[in-house]
Amino acid sequence: MEATNQPISSMCFKAGNEDLVYASAGNEILSFDVRMGPQAEPLETYKYNRDEINQIAVSSKGFLAAADDSGDVKDHLKCRMEVQLFFLAKTLSQ
Repeated sequence: MEATNQPISSMCFKAGNEDLVYASAGNEILSFDVRMGPQAEPLETYKYNRDEINQIAVSSKGFLAAADDSGDVKDHLKCRMEVQLFFLAKTLSQ
């Protein structure tokens, strides 16, 4: 899978939905549906951090957070809502 030209610094799965994986590269977070296989394109790309992301994590309530080189920790609540809306739309279209 070639989604970015930067090395992946962190990966995590969404609690309760292990089909959704987040990966950080540089100052971006990419989300993927692993059921799409190796040719999958990112579902979403988030660029809220200023510096290179060191660690990403998803809480048990589904909140995505990213810590970067500047020491900032960004809570990506908007990301959580967008991904939920994506899966809702996908479910309704089936």
